[in-house]
Amino acid sequence: MAYLDIDDYTISISVTHLNEILTAAIAGSGKTAAQVRQDAEDTTEATIRAYTAKIYDMDAEFLLTGSARAKMVVKCMVDISLYTLHMTINPRNIPAIREANYERCITFLDEVKEGKMILIGVDELPEATREDYITVTSQRKFISKPFTDRSILDNDTL
Repeated sequence: MAYLDIDDYTISISVTHLNEILTAAIAGSGKTAAQVRQDAEDTTEATIRAYTAKIYDMDAEFLLTGSARAKMVVKCMVDISLYTLHMTINPRNIPAIREANYERCITFLDEVKEGKMILIGVDELPEATREDYITVTSQRKFISKPFTDRSILDNDTL
């Protein structure tokens, strides 16, 4: 069962406008509106999991329905899904409000990942089951020894 319902989109857009976006997104794809919407939501779920799965029990969250779901997860799912749908239509012509909402959600998720914000209504994983992880920015990709051989600089024949 899908995490989002069509009615959930009304927190950001009317159902009529959503149907217009879905109609434009399916043009030439060979998919139904439901398939395109599900693809966007699957991509969005993967994005949210990438930011939050080390801290929160997202498996349990994405099984919930109705009012049991975390409000900010629903809001981010809607906004990121709408952005993803617009990307399939024309990535160079995304409405400014969709880009702003997408950026706001990504900033929020980044702050959740860093522990600056919390997801209210989502169970945290026990400390013992959390994996330690290192962010890419803290990894050293190349480690070299200090330059000590000055003999190559003494050669004037170059």
